[in-house]
Amino acid sequence: MRLRGRTLRAEAVHEHLDGAIDLATTRIRQQVEHLRRSPRERAPLPPPPRRPSLRPLDGGELVRRKSFTTRLTDLEEARFDADLLGHDFFLFTDATTRETRLLDRTAEDEVVHELADAPRIGLEEARFRLREAAVPFVFFKTDEFPTGAVVYARLDGNDGLLEPRGLEPR
Repeated sequence: MRLRGRTLRAEAVHEHLDGAIDLATTRIRQQVEHLRRSPRERAPLPPPPRRPSLRPLDGGELVRRKSFTTRLTDLEEARFDADLLGHDFFLFTDATTRETRLLDRTAEDEVVHELADAPRIGLEEARFRLREAAVPFVFFKTDEFPTGAVVYARLDGNDGLLEPRGLEPR
């Protein structure tokens, strides 16, 4: 759902359809209320509930490949966007350095990964590391993805790829 130029989304897992709908509706309402407040009044949204992974041992297939343009964003705006989307990690282009950064909220403490620290490996090596280390994502760079990319574990047990392809026009 789009509201004020922002994408709102919610995923929910429940043993009954009505329960999942209620959980997703609650999450969307939280996001709408969050957007209504001025930036100074906004407190972080509660994180979405953690879901068990359905990841098969063989790692699945690369079933989603999303190329997108980014906009220059500071860390606070990246946190806001991650909150709205309910993501554990968020790929963005830093407004000051103009470098790709990755906001990581998968552990207890928030971490910001810098492109300069991302390993230079191929997509298949990144997918291998994703499976072997049993991590939710791998941030990496290659000649094909010089501004960085993220291969991530999807809830359906397969892999996805996020690849930024430049900045949005102003």
